[in-house]
Amino acid sequence: MTTYRNKWGIYVPGIKAGSASAEVYQRLARRRAESTAASLLLAAGVNVKAVSERLGHASAQMTLDVYSHVTPGIQEDAAERLSRAIGGRM
Repeated sequence: MTTYRNKWGIYVPGIKAGSASAEVYQRLARRRAESTAASLLLAAGVNVKAVSERLGHASAQMTLDVYSHVTPGIQEDAAERLSRAIGGRM
């Protein structure tokens, strides 16, 4: 069996080029890359709606449901920003 070489030039032993396994591997690799990008964007404070649109999700709620673990301090951040916006009076 020949080894499959993915688009990044990494050889994957045991997967034959052009096989169904190679196609599945490509889909999984793409999904991992998208998931990593989404997690990094959300952790950096990018708007959830923007991340949702980039991923092709039907709604921002779907993105929040999937990636809520990335933004555990979102409520604290919102409260802090509101406090600063009204001059520190809470």
